[in-house]
Amino acid sequence: VGAMSQEQLYASFLLDKQEGLEIALLAEDVTEATAITSSIRRLPTTVDFLEGIMHLRDAAIPVINLKKRMGLEDTSYDGEAKVAVVNGLDQRYGLLFDDIREVFRADNADIFPISPGLQTDDKIVSSLIQLDQGSRTIDLLDLDHVFAEANDQANISKGLQPTSTEPDTTY
Repeated sequence: VGAMSQEQLYASFLLDKQEGLEIALLAEDVTEATAITSSIRRLPTTVDFLEGIMHLRDAAIPVINLKKRMGLEDTSYDGEAKVAVVNGLDQRYGLLFDDIREVFRADNADIFPISPGLQTDDKIVSSLIQLDQGSRTIDLLDLDHVFAEANDQANISKGLQPTSTEPDTTY
């Protein structure tokens, strides 16, 4: 093992069972992974990938449908769906997955950046982790980019948009 080698701990989840699409997050970013214990209440007039809010131990947590956020064709989840609770934008969020997979260690040498020319603008997945001598590939989710759109909205609501005392007459 070379001096530049550095292992990190990751948590992996099955985003889509049918496609075998596996997603990993840095384990330190995941506060818990659990079955959905209460109903997810939809919120009108929110971004389409916000599935709604779920109550978890006296807190209302926004739940993100990653299949929608990543533009997958099948965006549904069955009754066995799981949620990974992560911290982003100074708040806890739930990310929906088909199933919880495992916690594993990966070396920096196992992580391969995706060429920027092959990525969409939102860069939600910017690297791949290759395990088992390359026979298993896991998409590495970049939480900062998952929440980038929400962050833009948060900045606007913090007054980074001109405000007017005139009544809004836009219909």
